[in-house]
Amino acid sequence: MGNRHDKMPVWKDAGTVLGLMCLLGTTWGLAFFSSGYTNYLILYLFCILNTMQ
Repeated sequence: MGNRHDKMPVWKDAGTVLGLMCLLGTTWGLAFFSSGYTNYLILYLFCILNTMQ
């Protein structure tokens, strides 16, 4: 019973890390894909989403 409670925070922490990786990856992915050409809509979305982090 004590062993089961020890493993629960690990899964909760892993879910938090996975969520943050998706959030950060989405915004920086926008910046990466807009690097070859100037698309102001993508750059504005990057700035707005990055400030919400």
